[in-house]
Amino acid sequence: MAFKGIITISREYASGGREIGRKLAAKLMLKFYDKSVSELTAVETGIKPEVIEQFQDRTPKSFDYGTYSSGKFSPINDELFAVQSKIIKKIAEHPCIIIGRCSDYILKGTPGLINIFVTSPIQNRIDRVTSMHHISDKEALKIIKHSDKQRAKYHEHYSKTKWGDPHCYDIVVNTGIGIDKCVEMLYSMVTALSEKYPN
Repeated sequence: MAFKGIITISREYASGGREIGRKLAAKLMLKFYDKSVSELTAVETGIKPEVIEQFQDRTPKSFDYGTYSSGKFSPINDELFAVQSKIIKKIAEHPCIIIGRCSDYILKGTPGLINIFVTSPIQNRIDRVTSMHHISDKEALKIIKHSDKQRAKYHEHYSKTKWGDPHCYDIVVNTGIGIDKCVEMLYSMVTALSEKYPN
């Protein structure tokens, strides 16, 4: 039976969540949305994708500017979140996998929705970052802690739920067992779960 639901993947920084999402999408023959959400947001807003990425996973600060509407200034973070929410709801009209961007919260209540959280042992994450950026373990750990903190603040600011809380997800997977093993396991699990949502 073909998978006809929506999968969201939230993940710790450098846990391999994006790679899992891409491989799982290929295996399930689903469209995969990651930075492409920013590209669609750029088309909608006229803001360059690289600028949108700078504000991704960031909560509003006093110096973040936006536009003046409804009698007050709106932080650019809030504007982008509103636009991305509309885009995510639109692309979720068809089966797909969406990475991050509070998509689990934005799509809450959507029939066939499966929310996944990806974690990984800290040393695995450090090794991944040092390999990608050719930096020391100490520098990698600093980046990981900062990125996780930003993601948690962003998610909790907009969703009012705790980022990474296992009770908020249908599946939590640890990539310490290996990326490909996780993909195989998730493939079996989501296809089994999709039987709850016959079309």
